[in-house]
Amino acid sequence: MPKTIIIASGKGGVGKSTVALNLAVLLARRFKTGLIDADIYGPSLSFMLGTKTKITMTERETLVPVEKFGLKYVSVGAMAEPGAPILWRGPMLSKILRTFLTNTEWGELDYLVIDTPPGTGDVHITLCSDFNVDGAVLVTTAQRVSIQDVSRACEMFRKLKILVLGVIENMSCSNLYKDEQYIIGNAENTREFSKAFSIPVLGRVPFLRQISYSCDNSIPAVLDAEITTIYKPILDELLLRLNEKV
Repeated sequence: MPKTIIIASGKGGVGKSTVALNLAVLLARRFKTGLIDADIYGPSLSFMLGTKTKITMTERETLVPVEKFGLKYVSVGAMAEPGAPILWRGPMLSKILRTFLTNTEWGELDYLVIDTPPGTGDVHITLCSDFNVDGAVLVTTAQRVSIQDVSRACEMFRKLKILVLGVIENMSCSNLYKDEQYIIGNAENTREFSKAFSIPVLGRVPFLRQISYSCDNSIPAVLDAEITTIYKPILDELLLRLNEKV
């Protein structure tokens, strides 16, 4: 059974899916890795991976994940037409999650990364209550409004008895620019959150043009050696925390 890691955020727009994708692609260089796009109503991983390949179904009515960059992944975005709205109620959402997790031809996996929707809702409750989840990673910016919402997400995982492995501060700018107009939030907000909840800051991903360009052009940013040097220490710390749990 693979070790399962949830990537979550309290607020949308903080770059959670970008972080999830790059961690998964980097993880796949060393381990057999699967990636689930559980952001059912706003799937973006198919676009970010740059593939138009559709998920297929076997004669046994199991899903065959799409493979790219050494990674196996499933997403509603690889099932629906581009731009088509996902008009599903809660029961259908839970059903597709179960299909992704238990009725997909994953083969042998070491790790399974699950990109979840922003907020605290049905997807998180279903995943944490009905399946084995080894830990959650929170993604936030250093803005207070984001910290406020990621605090709710942290409380949710604690109530669901899921280990929070740490928090990643995304779009971090404090050490990049001297011009204050480029600063997003205050890194002190993230440190205060970390201290209040006794969880580590796994690392900070700077607000770089290369990362934005990669997203817009459907290329994982960690294919760039410079970006890999940013993400690798974060992944190493994440795995250290995860393996300490075992």
